[in-house]
Amino acid sequence: MGFWAKLFVLNRRCCRWVTSGSPWWAVLFSLIGAFYYLRVVKLMYFDAPTDAAPIDPRADIRALMSANGLAVLVFGLAPGSLLAIANAQFKLSWEYGFHRKEDFLADRLSRAPVAGERG
Repeated sequence: MGFWAKLFVLNRRCCRWVTSGSPWWAVLFSLIGAFYYLRVVKLMYFDAPTDAAPIDPRADIRALMSANGLAVLVFGLAPGSLLAIANAQFKLSWEYGFHRKEDFLADRLSRAPVAGERG
């Protein structure tokens, strides 16, 4: 997914030099990114651990991590429901004309209750 995102950004932002045949900036930034990614892999798999103490998280942390793992599993295996909700929200916001952030904030502020009024 990272490759496709970078390719789309390069095609949109820098299409002059990407299509001209000299995308050297993209190669340079990819090498810099690869350095950081490979450093993490090296630290994880090839370097000796600095601390051998076992990790014992609290119960609330375990519960949150379990809920997060379950959400990733559910939305990873069936992303259609999450995408349908996001699409419906996008259509709703587009229908009401919230194309710009300023329009959305102005509408929200105009609906805000005034101090002392009952609503």
